[in-house]
Amino acid sequence: MGKRRRHTPASWFDANVKYIFLALLAVAAVALTGIALGNTRTVASNGEQRPIPSFGTANTDPALPPINAPAGASVIIFGDSWTAGYAATPSSEGYAYLTGADMGWETSVRGVSGTGYLNAGPNAEGTYAQRIAELPDAEPSLFIMQGGINDAFQDQSTLGEAIDATLAAVRSKYPTTQIVLLGPAPSALPVEANLSSVDNDLRGAARSAGIHYVSPIAENWITAENYQSVIDETAAGHPSTAGHRYLADKTIEALRNILG
Repeated sequence: MGKRRRHTPASWFDANVKYIFLALLAVAAVALTGIALGNTRTVASNGEQRPIPSFGTANTDPALPPINAPAGASVIIFGDSWTAGYAATPSSEGYAYLTGADMGWETSVRGVSGTGYLNAGPNAEGTYAQRIAELPDAEPSLFIMQGGINDAFQDQSTLGEAIDATLAAVRSKYPTTQIVLLGPAPSALPVEANLSSVDNDLRGAARSAGIHYVSPIAENWITAENYQSVIDETAAGHPSTAGHRYLADKTIEALRNILG
C-alpha cells in the first residue's frame, strides 16, 4: 500500500489559486466602488446629508480647449462683493484687480455686492443676467464670471435654469468671447450644504455648456488651517486684504492651468 499523499500549504495554494484570484478581484471592485461613491455624500454637523465635490478630480475638464488670453487681452471679471474687492483696503487690492494686473490684461472689474444668478441684490441691483444686459457692447477676449455665494439660500429648484440663462446672456452679448466660470469660495467652515449644492450646479452647467469651471470649494482653497488668514470675520465673512492677495494667487494658478 503506497503512502497517502499529504497536501502541503503550497499544493493547496496551487489548487485554489483561481478562487483566490477571483476573490481578490471582488475585493478590488468593492474598494473602487467605495472610492467612486464615497465622496458623493457626507453628513453635516446637524445630521443632514449633503453632496460634496470629489477632491480627487481635476478642477477643469482637460478635454476642453485651452483659453487664449495673453498679456494685453481685454478681460471682464464679473461677480459679487468678492469681485468688487469688498473688505480689501483699498478695494483695488481685491482679488479681481490683482488678478488682472498680474496677468497683464486690460481688465474691467464688474462686481456688485449681494448679487448672484438668482439674487438681485439688497437694492435690486439686478441678477447676473440682468446686469450682463447692461454691460458695454465692446466684446472682451475673456469673460470670467465669479459667484454663487449669494444664491445659497435662494430657491435652489430654479438655480440651474438661472445659471443656464446667465450663460446664454453672455453668449448673446458677446458671441465670440471665451468664458470661464469661477465658483464661490466659502465664507464659513465647514462648507454649508446649500453652498455645496450651488457649486455642483455650476459645475454641471459649465460641463453642459462646454466651458471651464474653477471650483475653490473642490480645490480646497480655504481650509481650517488658513481660514483666519484669508477671511475677515468682522467684515461679514469676506476676504481680508491679505486674503484677497491669496485668492488672486489661487485664481491665477487655476487660470494658467487652462491657458493655451
